[in-house]
Amino acid sequence: EIKDSASKLLYSIRKDIKEKSDELRRVVSKLVKKLTDEDISRENYTTLRDGRIVIPVKTEYKRQIKGIVHSESSTGHTSYIEPDSILEINNDLVSLGFAEKREIDRILRELTVRIGLSSPELLSTFNELVKLDLLFAKASFSIKIRGCFPEMDPSEPFFISQGRHPALILKNGINKTVPFNFRSSENKVFVITGPNAGGKTVFIKSIGLLALMVKYGYHIPVSEDSNFYFFEKIFVDIGDSQSIDNDLSTFSSHLSNIKGILENSDKNSLIIIDELGTGTDPEAGSAIASTVLDQLFESGGLVFCTTHLSDLKLLAEERKGFENASMAFDVAEIKPSYEFRQGIPGYSYAFEILTRLGYKNDFVERAKNFLSGESAEINSLLLDLEQKNSTLKLQLSEYAHENEKLKKLRESYERRVTELEKEKNQILKQTKNEAEELVVKANSELQELIKSIRSSSASQQDVSKANKFIGDLKAETSNLENKIFETTEKVDFKIGDAVKIKDTTTLGEIIEIKGNKALIQAGFLKLTVELKTLTLINKEDKKIAKHALTSTNYLETAAFKLDIRGERAGEIEFKVVKFLDDAYSSSLDKVEILHGKGTGALKKTVHQILKEHEWVESFNFAPVEIGGEGVTIVTLKR
Repeated sequence: EIKDSASKLLYSIRKDIKEKSDELRRVVSKLVKKLTDEDISRENYTTLRDGRIVIPVKTEYKRQIKGIVHSESSTGHTSYIEPDSILEINNDLVSLGFAEKREIDRILRELTVRIGLSSPELLSTFNELVKLDLLFAKASFSIKIRGCFPEMDPSEPFFISQGRHPALILKNGINKTVPFNFRSSENKVFVITGPNAGGKTVFIKSIGLLALMVKYGYHIPVSEDSNFYFFEKIFVDIGDSQSIDNDLSTFSSHLSNIKGILENSDKNSLIIIDELGTGTDPEAGSAIASTVLDQLFESGGLVFCTTHLSDLKLLAEERKGFENASMAFDVAEIKPSYEFRQGIPGYSYAFEILTRLGYKNDFVERAKNFLSGESAEINSLLLDLEQKNSTLKLQLSEYAHENEKLKKLRESYERRVTELEKEKNQILKQTKNEAEELVVKANSELQELIKSIRSSSASQQDVSKANKFIGDLKAETSNLENKIFETTEKVDFKIGDAVKIKDTTTLGEIIEIKGNKALIQAGFLKLTVELKTLTLINKEDKKIAKHALTSTNYLETAAFKLDIRGERAGEIEFKVVKFLDDAYSSSLDKVEILHGKGTGALKKTVHQILKEHEWVESFNFAPVEIGGEGVTIVTLKR
């Protein structure tokens, strides 16, 4: 309803409508009274036809009244006439009604536009209210079930302590709901057996429901030290999906569900299957169920299944990664205790349940006689395990507690050992860096020494001796570094690794490994180097390595190039000789020396050094397109 005060025009229109309506009532009342007195009108009332007030008149008198006949009764005895005396007022009311509707439509359109302009704020407010309502609902639910949020650590075992099904808590109260404990450890497939109506299905439903609740941020009824996983997929096959329409039997419906689970499950999946292998011949059912569990184990997901098949109990006992579990049964009271027991297969207690349901002893004994010898032996074994379990349960609990303490202590020691190892490596690396700094300093001093020798007009032989001393010093330093790090920096190189040759800027990719040597692809060059001279490159260098390895011209790689343009001929000998020595030590086949054309003095000096150097096999000018006589390409001996 729209208030009269919604707009001034609407107020005015409705005021006019009221006045016209009052006027119409006065006129009509007088007219009806007169016509009734004259026995022209059938009754003292008016009615509406097409939104206009009309008067019911006896048909034989309709010509005595000036006006418009709107309709007649089904019998034809009554005509509904709008007299001329009220025609104008009716017209005014109809027009005012249209005006009122137009004004209401205008007001609603304007209001809609205003709301539309504020729709982001309104929608945001609505969404926040929904979130708040959900949070309060979750909190209220958490209080009812005494919930908490567990740990979510995928590196720790899946662990439930004091878990309960929320629906049972709401129905029976927390004190009357039997809690359960569960730990996954290294096993992934859990075969749960035990008596009918013993709580097997409730247990696996509890696991699935709690996992879903955690995934959606709900508190769950478990102890705070429980640890859950965030399962990306949760698959369930519980209940009977038998269908006449789809031509599915009980067995077929289960197999159809399980097929989908097998095709889609992975290591981030939780799989829950109730009564696996039932609905067909027990022997065939056991074979199919065993295969299903094997394949689910290979997928890596966490699997819970219930069954009554003895073969699956044996499979869980023998197969690595599988584990038996069961629901306990109170033999004295002949009723289930709903206690979950991990690591122990369950006995069906079928005959005990017969007794509980009132079957006579002779019926039960006759039924036992139909058991095969193997089945009777298995049942006897399970009963014996039941009895031993009660005795060992307390001891196992104590041992588990002690084991947990030892585990934490061991982890503490392992962390300390790791820290010490890191400290040792850090010290050794620091020592290496200091040694490298000393070598650089020694090289600098020796270079000054060579300059001094040359300035004193020393012979070429003296200069070569000095160069040989530098090479021997570097080799000795390298050997020292290898001895320091041969026990601390052992790396398992593999084909495809991006590497760097130590003490060079050469980057490459390992394409072959033979013994203690590797063949690396550096641009278009293939180099054979010892593994100990290689280091794996870090993430930042990988981009550089990628560019180096994909370069279309090996001469563009800085690792194979020495640029001496602009230097004096008398000062380049040490730099050229060191470059050649480094290239040879790094097992390079070819290198490039940029000396430029200029006066030719640099070129002449370089070629003279190359002729006398023991590691140079040949040299020649580069092709015209990459420098011509301004670049010398050197081929080193191998």
